[in-house]
Amino acid sequence: MITRVDTTVLAATFRALAVACFAALVPASQGWAASSAWGGAERWVGHQPSEALGADGGSFFALPQVAEQLPRLLTPIKRAVFDSYLQTGPVQQVDHFLVVAKCKAGDCASGNATIILDMNSRNIWFVLNVNENQEVQRCWSGTAQYSALPPALQTSFVD
Repeated sequence: MITRVDTTVLAATFRALAVACFAALVPASQGWAASSAWGGAERWVGHQPSEALGADGGSFFALPQVAEQLPRLLTPIKRAVFDSYLQTGPVQQVDHFLVVAKCKAGDCASGNATIILDMNSRNIWFVLNVNENQEVQRCWSGTAQYSALPPALQTSFVD
């Protein structure tokens, strides 16, 4: 597991806007196989991750491929913070990546998390932004180096 910690205040505010702008510039991939490396996660594109679209009626986070990775990437404390972020937006597709965002209701700028799935591999990245002492602490975890993300997606998460 690779983990990186940065401190920033403004990045969390502009992150969602940058991802949305990048998503508008990159055409969505068409015709993914239903048996993707992520167990059909692409069904959630344009839908809330909490929607029961799974084959077993579960949410995006209940997909076995996602559920098995989160404990590997997140300490119990980070998982508790992640689970406390209840506000979500629709799952976005950026090229062959799925972007899932959650945030703290009423304070998305300083309390948010994003999961990025590479639909062409089993790679997953997680970024958690937490407001501590009026500074946003950013924690990155992933199954591959941060540099494996496309540059435009990388820059959407930095100042």
